Amino acid sequence: MEAIRTFSKFLNVKGQIIPSSLQVITLYAVMEDGTIVRGESNIPNFNNRIEKVFYQRKVE
Repeated sequence: MEAIRTFSKFLNVKGQIIPSSLQVITLYAVMEDGTIVRGESNIPNFNNRIEKVFYQRKVE
């Protein structure tokens, strides 16, 4: 939360940023060909369509 406050001040954000979770979570994507990609930044590296996205564990 402190990092969000710091970046909000630095970027002069109007309003409030509220994270969806304070957990460290990893996004996964299943591509049309069945490939499973781990990590949001890795998904664009695949020239394939996304069939579904998911988290491996429940996000609270």
